[in-house]
Amino acid sequence: MPGLKEWKTAAPAQRVKVLRTIERLADEGRCDNVERFKHERNGIFAIKAWQIRLYCFWSNDKRLVLTNVVTDKKQDKARVSDLDRAERIRSECVNG
Repeated sequence: MPGLKEWKTAAPAQRVKVLRTIERLADEGRCDNVERFKHERNGIFAIKAWQIRLYCFWSNDKRLVLTNVVTDKKQDKARVSDLDRAERIRSECVNG
């Protein structure tokens, strides 16, 4: 499971904030706060809270699929390598 190790090492307070954003997405289908949920590129989104960033995409059946987790994030801009990894995982999920 991509990102599971990083997710488990994140501080509990960070995980709670990320889970709140995911709950809002599930309940409302959107999150207007770009500080918390942002389209990065090519259908890859980032859920952000403090020093943690989860990359994800919406599947054809409207599910939010998490691809990878990055911790110790100290910059606003996503790293190209993280986005490339998210796109590769999405391609593997969609294309089998």
